[in-house]
Amino acid sequence: MAGFRAAAAAGRSIVDLLGSQFATVLPSGTGPTVLLAGVGDLANAGAMAQSSVTVHVHRVAVDTRIRPLPHRLPDGSPAAPELGLELHVLVTAWDASADRELEWLGLAAQVLNAAPVLAGPRLHATGDWSPTDALEIVPETLTVADMAALFTAVGIVMRPSLAYVARGIRIAAPPASVDPLGVLR
Repeated sequence: MAGFRAAAAAGRSIVDLLGSQFATVLPSGTGPTVLLAGVGDLANAGAMAQSSVTVHVHRVAVDTRIRPLPHRLPDGSPAAPELGLELHVLVTAWDASADRELEWLGLAAQVLNAAPVLAGPRLHATGDWSPTDALEIVPETLTVADMAALFTAVGIVMRPSLAYVARGIRIAAPPASVDPLGVLR
């Protein structure tokens, strides 16, 4: 199980995968910069680097498929179960050329389709991952209305984007020293 930084590390893992594959496939100097973008970055889209592909986490949800039954520690005290998270991600290309944007989205889709599971060295080290952790990246279907709402919320015109869900983030319960209220005991 990973540490509390795993959600951010999962986003960085996707950015690293896309960035390395873009650098390998596209001729030197012609590829975009791949960035993990927050709402503030998207809201300031006019200042966003042209020739970029952004990975934007627009929603974090609890993955109820991962929540196991509570169990007990060896001393008999209750142990907090791990927490499963899902990241709902938009991959968006930004360039003056619509042709390049669509090429980059096509390449991003190809890369994520070819590597739907990230594990081991493909997981960003800041997540404090265990050897058995794996991140599954699956396409997500969003309606045009859902996409428009996401872009409207940050005040920019809707752009062609790919939607994915990153699943398999399993965050370990905090150590007892991080339990000031005694809730986990």
